[in-house]
Amino acid sequence: MEMTVFMTDGEITRLLRSFNPRMTNGIMYSAVIRLMGFCGLRASEVIGHEKREGGGLRIRDIDLTSGEVTIRDAKDTRAKEKRQKKNKTGRVVFAQGETLEAMRTWWTKTRSSLPGQDPEDYFFCNRFGGKINNSQLRRAFRIYGAKAGIPQEKRHPHALRHSAGTRFYKITKDLLITQKILGHANAHETVRYAHVSGADIEETMKRVLGRIESTQIL
Repeated sequence: MEMTVFMTDGEITRLLRSFNPRMTNGIMYSAVIRLMGFCGLRASEVIGHEKREGGGLRIRDIDLTSGEVTIRDAKDTRAKEKRQKKNKTGRVVFAQGETLEAMRTWWTKTRSSLPGQDPEDYFFCNRFGGKINNSQLRRAFRIYGAKAGIPQEKRHPHALRHSAGTRFYKITKDLLITQKILGHANAHETVRYAHVSGADIEETMKRVLGRIESTQIL
């Protein structure tokens, strides 16, 4: 299986700190990075698809009180013949803590005063209220990733999604939950996040065998 490249929590922190929190782009990227790195969203789900219309979070998709985020137009990862029947898939995730606070800050300090206040308009947008160019996002990752000392192979938005997937599985040890959060069509895509170390094996065997042995009649 191909090794999944992901950012560590420390690298995500350094990347966030490389942006100026007083600048418009810094405020926006603080929320965008957290949504990908901690909630597992794809870049296309946050700002829009690169090669077709659709995607991107809209104002109506964000509940800044509860943190509920609705992804209505996600990447369809099913087989081509099934994809032709239905091109749009979706799910709901929940932003909390600093991620939710970063989204609120973007809205109150910048987005609420930009053009395009219809519920269907992009939540993350350029100064004209329109779609952010995907190449702009990738360029920001290259520049600020280098500034933060992130290894070159990790300076792309999808490394953040891989970080979230790895974290979800490591904490929950539940492939189904991780699959649903990430919006994978099947568990085969999610298995890549099941990084198993010697320590994981030792911990599991001690816990499981200890429980079994405690129930045996000696």
